[in-house]
Amino acid sequence: MPPDLFKDLFESRTTPELGWPQGKPLPDLNQFVDRSIVNEVLKEMGRTPGGKVTVVWIVTQPAGW
Repeated sequence: MPPDLFKDLFESRTTPELGWPQGKPLPDLNQFVDRSIVNEVLKEMGRTPGGKVTVVWIVTQPAGW
């Protein structure tokens, strides 16, 4: 996942309405992602790290719903 997309996704979830304290700074998001591993896998797949990405969200429903 590109760094900007990861940051946008994280920031969209850090609102006071969702429980993030107002005024609390965001952590350094790069500490959660080992880009060297991600880039290596992308190269093995023939993709360019940092290139254009298509994001697909898969939403499932728990059994019994």
